[in-house]
Amino acid sequence: MLQDLISNISTLASVYHKPPEAFVTRPRLTVPKISQVQSRGEDDDTDAYAMESSGPAPEKDVTVQHGVMDLLGLGLDEPDSHAVSSVSPPDALDSIFGIGSSPAPSTSSGNWPPAARTVTLPAARGDGMQISTVFTLQDGQIALDFEFENQSPAQLSGFMIQFNKNSLNLKPAEKLNVPPLNPGQRATAMLKCRVEEPAGPGALQNAVVQMAIKNNIKVYYFQDRVPFHITLAADGQVQKQEFLGLWQQIPENMEHSQPISGISTESAEVISNKFARVNLFFIASRRDGAKEILYFSAHTVFDVKLLIEITLQPGTRQAVVCVRTLDQTLIQPFFESLAFLLQH
Repeated sequence: MLQDLISNISTLASVYHKPPEAFVTRPRLTVPKISQVQSRGEDDDTDAYAMESSGPAPEKDVTVQHGVMDLLGLGLDEPDSHAVSSVSPPDALDSIFGIGSSPAPSTSSGNWPPAARTVTLPAARGDGMQISTVFTLQDGQIALDFEFENQSPAQLSGFMIQFNKNSLNLKPAEKLNVPPLNPGQRATAMLKCRVEEPAGPGALQNAVVQMAIKNNIKVYYFQDRVPFHITLAADGQVQKQEFLGLWQQIPENMEHSQPISGISTESAEVISNKFARVNLFFIASRRDGAKEILYFSAHTVFDVKLLIEITLQPGTRQAVVCVRTLDQTLIQPFFESLAFLLQH
C-alpha cells in the first residue's frame, strides 16, 4: 500500500491515503458484437437488416415498441425516465452507426447535379435558333436550364414559353428571361418550374414535357425529359421508427436490387451530402465486414415514399442499390437516376 501511495504522490491518493481506484470510478467500454445478417426471405418475422448496437446486446433479437417491430435493430426503446446521468446520452444513431447521424447537407448554391444540356431544338428546325436544355434543381426547386444560340442572320428577341399539359403537372413558375440575341451570340437562362397539383401513379413512366417557345419570328416546339431525382420533395426525411414501420409495410416482392458500377466515390459522407441536395435523406448506416451499408428515405412530389439501401464494397467502385416502394412504376426511372447520381 505504501509503495502504491508513493507512486501516486502527486495525486489526491496521497492526501486521502487511499489508492486511486478506491474513489475514482472508471467507465467500462463495452464493445458490441455485430449481428449476423440473415438471408432475406428465410423468415417473414425477421429481416436481414439488424444494425450493430453500441452497448449491451438486447435480450431479444426483435423488440416491439408502439406496435413497430425493430427488425433493423435500431433500438426503439424509450430511455428510462427515472434514470439519472451526469452525461447526456448520445443520439441513438450516433451510438449505433459508424458514421453517426446524418451529415449536414451541402450549403453550396446553384444547380446540381451537374447534367449536360442536350440539343432539344436544332437550328435546322428553329430557323437558325438552337436550344439546348436540361431539367435540374436550382436552390432546391425544379428548373429548366437553357442555352440559346443564334445561328441565323437576324436578331432574335421577345422570347416566351409555354408548357403543354404533361403527366407531372409541371408548369413555368416565372417568365423566361432571355436578352435579344444578335447573329452568332449565345445566352443561358434558368426557368424555375412548379408542380401545379400532385400527379397520379405512373407519372414518371412518361416524364416528357412538351414545350412551345415564341420569339420575334414564330412559334417553335420541342420537348425534354424530367429525371426522377428532380421530382423528390423536401419533406422526404423520416424518423428512424417511421422508417422501420414503412420497411415492414412494404412487401418483399416490391423490393428491387441492382448493381451500379463506376461510382465516383466510396465515401459514405460524400454520398450522403450529394444525396441531400436532391432530397435523398440519410437515415442510418451499418457495417457487414468490409462492406458499408447506407439507408436513405425519399418522398416524391406525387406523394410516393421510397426506402433505399446502398451497399458499398471498398475498392470495387461498385454499389448495390436496393429500393422498396409501393409504386412499382418508379423502379426503372429510380435506378436510372441513382446510377447518374452515384457516377457523378
